[in-house]
Amino acid sequence: MLTGVATFLLTLLTDHHLGVFRVLPYDLHLTVDGIVGAVFVSVPLALGFSGIEVWYYVALCLTVLAVVGMHKGEEIAAMA
Repeated sequence: MLTGVATFLLTLLTDHHLGVFRVLPYDLHLTVDGIVGAVFVSVPLALGFSGIEVWYYVALCLTVLAVVGMHKGEEIAAMA
């Protein structure tokens, strides 16, 4: 729940097309997303999850990191 609320607030505060207040740079948003994606891997280990719960968090991690990676790749390509 907290991750969802934090993500919603981050979206509202980020300087991009869905941002309402647009006070945070988009690079910061992507950095926070990357950190959250990495944390998703450690959650099942820290909380002793097993089975399908582990795969749920692994899927979240891979999805978030893939999206962040695609956006970072676009930035790098735009610089070239």
